[in-house]
Amino acid sequence: MPGRDAIDPLELPGVLPWLNLVDVVRDGNIYRFKHRLIGTGIVDRFGRDATGAWFDDVYTPEIAREQTQNYVDLVEKGQVDVTHTPMPIPERSFITYLRLALPLATDGANIDMLMVVIDFNEPSPN
Repeated sequence: MPGRDAIDPLELPGVLPWLNLVDVVRDGNIYRFKHRLIGTGIVDRFGRDATGAWFDDVYTPEIAREQTQNYVDLVEKGQVDVTHTPMPIPERSFITYLRLALPLATDGANIDMLMVVIDFNEPSPN
């Protein structure tokens, strides 16, 4: 499994606005997820920049639980995943997007980051 260092952002200029890098932090069986980087296109659509924030600090408790479980499932499967999903913000849940999640592992085995690329199905509100 590739690590973050195997990806050169300069080779992905069209993807950068739609890229979300998510840190995976484990303490035994407990997982936490942190938005390491959120592209400008995603920030524009979500209406906020959560770069550097933990899931449980930016989402409502219910959505944080849902998002955390969803990402735990991604990590435990250890496979590329494509999902059509609603936006995890209550006032914007009518907006859906296609999410490509790619697991990354610095040591080649233990997933410590997810590279997420988002494709929105409608034009930007701005």
